[in-house]
Formats: sequence, C-alpha cells, structure tokens
Amino acid sequence: MSHSHAHAEANEENTYFLDQLCTIAVCGLLGFTAIGLYLKGWLTAKFGLIERFHVPVFAGGITLLVLVVLRSLAIWRMAGQARAAHTHSEEKPVPKKEEHSHGHEHSHDHEHSHGHEHSHSHGHEHAHASSHGHEHAPKHNHSHGDDAHDHGWAPWQYAILIIPAVLYFLELPRDGYNMTRLDADLKDVELDPGTASKRIAFASAAGSMVLPAFKKTGQLNLKFSELSRVAATQRSRERLEGYTVVLEGHFRMIPGKDKEFQLFRVMVNCCGTDSITLKSRIVAPEALQGYAYMDWVKIEGELSFQKVGGKDEWMPVITLPSMANIQKVPPPADPNKDV
Repeated sequence: MSHSHAHAEANEENTYFLDQLCTIAVCGLLGFTAIGLYLKGWLTAKFGLIERFHVPVFAGGITLLVLVVLRSLAIWRMAGQARAAHTHSEEKPVPKKEEHSHGHEHSHDHEHSHGHEHSHSHGHEHAHASSHGHEHAPKHNHSHGDDAHDHGWAPWQYAILIIPAVLYFLELPRDGYNMTRLDADLKDVELDPGTASKRIAFASAAGSMVLPAFKKTGQLNLKFSELSRVAATQRSRERLEGYTVVLEGHFRMIPGKDKEFQLFRVMVNCCGTDSITLKSRIVAPEALQGYAYMDWVKIEGELSFQKVGGKDEWMPVITLPSMANIQKVPPPADPNKDV
C-alpha cells in the first residue's frame, strides 16, 4: 500500500501543531499587553479609555493567560498521544505483497501440417500478466470537491494579531498624541457679535454682554454638554441668555489676549477616538495671572452667545463681573464623567 497518504497526514498534523503553538504565543502576548496597559496606566494616558472599561481590559488579559496555560497543556498531551501512535504504527510488521502475476502463457503452437504446409501457428501467447501488485492507492487528498480547504500555515495572520503587542513594547502611541489633537480642537476662532437686536454684544459699565432687556435673575449650574445643546438652537439660546451660570472645567489662555480664556471639558463615550471637546469663552474684567494650561477652575458669570465668524455656529460666552468669580478648585476624580 502506498505511503503517500501517510506522509500527507503527517504533514497536516505537523501544520496543525505549528498553528496551535503560534496561536498560543499570540494570545499570551495579547494577554500580557492588556495587563501591562492597565498596570502602567496607559489605558487613559495613551488611549483615553474611560475608567469603567479599565477593569474589563485587565480581566480580559488575565483570562487570556489562563486560557493559554490550559491550551498549552492540552496541546502537549495531544502531541504525546500522536508520538505514541506513530511509534506503534512503525513497530507493526508490514505484510508481503502478493505477487500473483499469473502470466500463464498457454502458447499452443500446434502446427497442423496437412501436406500443404499451412502451418497456422496460433501462437497466441495470452500472457494475462495481471501482475496486480495491490497498489490500489485510493489517493484521497482531502480535497472534498468545492469544499477543498487548505490547512496550510499562514504566518501573515499572526503578524496582524501581534500589532497591539508590538505597539505596547515600542510605547506607542506617544503621550503627546492626545494633547496634539486637543490643541487642534481648542484652536481659537474669531467671533462675530452679529447685527440682530437680540444678539448685539456690547460692554456696559457693569461688564455685561447681554442686552438689559434679556437679563434674567437666577443662577444655573450647567454641564458643558447642556451648554453645547443650548447653543445649537436659537430658541434655546434666547431661553438661557442672560442667566448667571456656574461652570467648571480646564483653563486655557487665548493667545494674544490677556483678559480672555477658554474653559473646556473633553467628553469621552468609550475611548479617546470618539472624544468631543466642549468649550466656552470666558471674559474677565482684568488681566489674568497665576493660571496655567489645564488648571481646573470654577467660574460664575453672565451667559450670552456669539456667532462664530464665517460659520453657522454659536459659542457660549460668559462674562465675569469681578475677578472673585474665578478660582482654582480640585479636579474631580474622573474629569471625563458627567461632562
């Protein structure tokens, strides 16, 4: 019997074990990477992942390492069984081939010499020589018609899977990546006070930027997300303009101006990729001193809205009646929560 099928099975078995070992190695690397990102605090610093997802990432890394150990033991056991099976098959005696090549040559050479020599020598040597050396060799090469599937080893698959681990060991992305994006989001824009009677911004003696007719009594504690929604529609702007609002956020001085700064927060739904920067412009009565970029400050002032020059957008502008209405405060435990 031909040994071609045996060799094919052996090759396929070797490929299977190689594939399993590579999968185990990749899973181990990914598990190690997940745990490392959590322990080093890079989930927030480098990827801006919100805190509620930190523990699931850490738990996922531990789970992967546990599965790696269990699968390694299973493959080690399977490899031992395969070796034992091969050893047993090699020790079996190989039966001799039946060579019944019955080449029976009945060569009847009967010469009928009937006087007129017509020797029709039938010489039909029917050498049946069927010599069937029993090489039936079914040759089933696992090609099941249209379902032929290749069990070959594909290293490119593992090259893709280890990309997160490679980035981790290279300490990529750099910490400055998120700050670069934030600076772009906070780029200063020119504001157009507008010409509509309800949107004329002017500085009165009290420092108000709201027409006296639209001033409202009362104080509102607003979130940045609420302020952003209000600025989107005219009806909402008219409803809240003139109120005194209280707002907390990061401080950023507007370049080239000593009395104006931005107050902003970053809203993250899942990770840094889907983050949204929400901002408001604050106008102080005096030049600002003693404040640095990213300081956490609390302000209290009068709310108005101004149109962004060249765009159909409105920005909230808050005017501080005095310097006492701005102060540094401790940042919250999670600055990206309840924005």
